[in-house]
This record gives sequence, C-alpha cells and structure tokens, in this order.
Amino acid sequence: RGSSENLTFLHIWPEHSATISSIINDFMSENPDIVVDIIESSYSDVDRTLQSVYGTPEMPDVFFYWTHQMSKWVVDDVAMDISDVVAEVKSDLVSEGVPVEV
Repeated sequence: RGSSENLTFLHIWPEHSATISSIINDFMSENPDIVVDIIESSYSDVDRTLQSVYGTPEMPDVFFYWTHQMSKWVVDDVAMDISDVVAEVKSDLVSEGVPVEV
C-alpha cells in the first residue's frame, strides 16, 4: 500500500455506529489510499464538540451539521460549500418526488 490520506469523519449517530463503520470500511476498501478515522458525538453535543476543536488540527475533515447553521462554517472557510456537487448527484441520493432544496 502506498502513501495514505488520513481523514476524520464526525457524526452524531452513535446508535448507528456499526452501520456507519461498515459504510466507511466499504469506502476504504474501494479507496485503499484513504484512511478514515471515525469520531462520534451525540446530537446534543455536536456544536460544543466542533467549537472545542475549531481552528485546531483536531478539527474533523468531514462532519455533519444542520444546513441552516452551516453558513458560519462556510464564511469562516472551515467548511466548503458543496451545493454544486449535491445538485449534480441529488437524483442519485433522493427518491423521486421528495422535495429537496439545494
């Protein structure tokens, strides 16, 4: 195995950790040069968790956050606006007839 890219992924679904781990393991199998470390936070603690690592090397590379509160992270250049990417793939992710704003 060559050099690896290490990423951290923070999610708020500890009750689904087995499923998320399985998805991440499948992703890493398909992308052998990427290692994903999983961080779990409770729904009620995610804001505090992110605020505590903001601006540090511990800030996760990928994290869940509510769309209506995402702008503060985009404005501060912490998160990348991926609206254009979502617009391209949303038909693959959402069932027909389900209203989705991008």
